[in-house]
Amino acid sequence: MKPFPRTQIEGLSVPRLLIGSNWFMGYSHTSRAKDNYIKRTMTRDRIADVLEVFLANGIDAYLGRYTDQGAREAVAEAEQRTGRKMIVISTPTINIHDT
Repeated sequence: MKPFPRTQIEGLSVPRLLIGSNWFMGYSHTSRAKDNYIKRTMTRDRIADVLEVFLANGIDAYLGRYTDQGAREAVAEAEQRTGRKMIVISTPTINIHDT
């Protein structure tokens, strides 16, 4: 199989597809019920299973909130299973409750 296409950002080789975190963290953008379903279903191990498939296919860049312990543990588990390192692009969070 051909390697997944990559590009360079400031000298760093990254895949042309990033792994998003919405469905890992419970953001369906459709309903609270679906958000809750995702949160119940997507355990650390299930997230690691998905990340493992991405890593095995050369997609090694994760974009999302990395402040979540479950996300960090899932990334670490997938890295351990595959022996490949994940590039993490952390999405910052801003408290807007006082605005």
